Amino acid sequence: MDRDLLELRRQQQASPEDAELARRYETALRRAGLRDEVDALYRQAFACPLEWGALEGDAFDLVRACQTCRRDVHYVRTREEMARWVSLGECVALDPEVLREAVRVLADVSVTDPVRTPGDLCVIEVAPGEAVDTQGIRGMFSARADPPMNERDRQAVREILAEIDG
Repeated sequence: MDRDLLELRRQQQASPEDAELARRYETALRRAGLRDEVDALYRQAFACPLEWGALEGDAFDLVRACQTCRRDVHYVRTREEMARWVSLGECVALDPEVLREAVRVLADVSVTDPVRTPGDLCVIEVAPGEAVDTQGIRGMFSARADPPMNERDRQAVREILAEIDG
């Protein structure tokens, strides 16, 4: 990394809330072909300290409530699901093996930049053993005539199940 890029990094780390500086740093990283560094910038900006298990919901919920930011957090299993929810400005939770690729989605979706401000989406890493039981969800969804979800959530479940089965 050259001296100018190192100086931009130092400045960005000292002032992570400075959106203009973060954009300049991101542009310099991209120009230098440092894609892993761009991904790290986005991971740092959007990583949430909360755990999936701490959010309001049970093992069958694909959408849980965050009591800290008062937003829904959507469990996603693929890069495509993440892109869809992130493009809508929604918070997401994902399994560790999907995280690296998913952070790349954040960097590639035009609704985000490398600075997270209050009210922005966040990314929660789902710890091993906390993954959503999609088999249980499939059974619950088909067994209940009226699942306790709003229409948007029901549609999201349908899309996810179609992708799992697909």
